[in-house]
Amino acid sequence: LLYRAIDTPVRILHDAAVELGHGHLETRVNLRAKGELGVLAEAFNRMAEELASTTVSVTSLESIFDSMAGILIMLGPDRRILNINRGALEFLGYPREELLGRPFDQVCARSADASLEQALRRAEQGLATVEELSLVRRDGSAVLVSFSGAGVRAPGGAVQGYVCIAQDLTEHKRIEEQVRSSLAEKEVLLRELHHRVKNNMQVVSSLLARSCWRYWNRA
Repeated sequence: LLYRAIDTPVRILHDAAVELGHGHLETRVNLRAKGELGVLAEAFNRMAEELASTTVSVTSLESIFDSMAGILIMLGPDRRILNINRGALEFLGYPREELLGRPFDQVCARSADASLEQALRRAEQGLATVEELSLVRRDGSAVLVSFSGAGVRAPGGAVQGYVCIAQDLTEHKRIEEQVRSSLAEKEVLLRELHHRVKNNMQVVSSLLARSCWRYWNRA
């Protein structure tokens, strides 16, 4: 009985400390023990409240991460998907459970291998780079995106993972194609206008030459 009276509160405090260490700042200990264990429980709750008032919790960070409209993906050092936000799930058409733990390469087109490798390698070096690569949706369609990544480092300097941002380029490419098509049409019109002006100038020059010739003959 004495062992249980001591062991159970200690286990509760230990488990709460682990949760708090993982960033769950809402963790509290509901322990009505007397003596030193009760004092420890009250001290733990005060410490948790102070941390919660000065630190952003994991829950808050995950909420911010998930609410962002862009495509955000967190990768582990082995480039497997650790977390993915709602915007990326809607873009790719997958439920979250099908992507977590999956190699990121599997949602990239094969033509994107070189661009992905370059982006993540530069991210490891602390360099910002934006690459164009194609992501493959669940329905098999490939969509071109602009992709950039940043390396997440441990205190010792080793890369623990990557935070990746992507933006759909479909609308951008459509507008770019419209502009290119419009410029091509204007170039055709300018060439046609130049041709007509040239012909008109030749006609005017010919008329002036004839008028001058008649004038000098009369003189």
